Amino acid sequence: MNDLYEIFTAYYHQAVDYADQHEFKKSSESFEKAFDVLNEIRSEALRKYAGKKITRVKTQEEVDLERLKGVVLDLRNRVGDLYLELDDLELDLGKFQTEYNARVGKFFIELDQAEYAINLMRLKFERYHSGKAWDDESISQELSDFKKQLETDENQLHEDEKNLREFIHKNRELSEDQKRELRSLYRDLAKIYHPDKARTDEEKSYFEDVMKEINEAYHHSNLDSLKKIDAKAQLLIEVEQIGESLNEKLSRLGTEERKLSALISSISKRTQELRSSDTYALFIKVQNFQPSSNEYFLGVIDDLEQRIKRKKVELARLKEQFSVLTSKSNEKVLVF
Repeated sequence: MNDLYEIFTAYYHQAVDYADQHEFKKSSESFEKAFDVLNEIRSEALRKYAGKKITRVKTQEEVDLERLKGVVLDLRNRVGDLYLELDDLELDLGKFQTEYNARVGKFFIELDQAEYAINLMRLKFERYHSGKAWDDESISQELSDFKKQLETDENQLHEDEKNLREFIHKNRELSEDQKRELRSLYRDLAKIYHPDKARTDEEKSYFEDVMKEINEAYHHSNLDSLKKIDAKAQLLIEVEQIGESLNEKLSRLGTEERKLSALISSISKRTQELRSSDTYALFIKVQNFQPSSNEYFLGVIDDLEQRIKRKKVELARLKEQFSVLTSKSNEKVLVF
């Protein structure tokens, strides 16, 4: 048994060293070897104590430990549920914002383009009457910020349209059972790797990196990646707790209890902020719109088309007035 424990310890420290050196493939291999040895230790212990009945009275510290384990388990589950709720909310709002922009964004851009052209014509009138240069190049410099914002909005529209297509495609790849498994794995991993649970700065940095992998896998519906991360997480949990004294366990769980309580408060606050946002209010309005959310979008598009039409009429009127104004001016020059 002692020899096996020494082998296990060697593999474990080797895995940790590889991880510190960012040799994650080698680290994973060493962890797997450590896990195999751990299974041998378990098997040998079961053979040694098979059929033996051992009864003893628990100490107060052991009673406290059992109670604390229950408290921490409940808090972990609460954190997992809240974090999943928060991430789903962020994902839903992000998808809604993307869909909203993709469906009606081009109409807002067309409306802004018409407004830009109208402002351009009004500046021409002002410059003409003040005797300044009124060519398009001179005037466009005064509206450079407006034009840059238009270009930014157009680029964002193309990005939103691309993201919406990708989201729809990925969402169709998983079955309902796989989607449930994906959510369950994400929830469990968030309980383990949330950075605010870290005990040291080094561990927090590691947790942040892992959470980035977890979030990316979840948002891209990559079930296999989450399974691999989960397998490694379960091994790490078992390995870290081997050899802990009773007082060390109490201290670790006590620290985790405080961190989890603070984390619950933080996640709840962020969720409430999102639910109080204008985007969420619009999201709920569209979701509850009767007869359907699609009708809401069609109504917004129809309203924008009417506004665009009015802007184009105004623009045509300004162009005609300016043409008449400059024509009269040219006629006066010819007379002189």
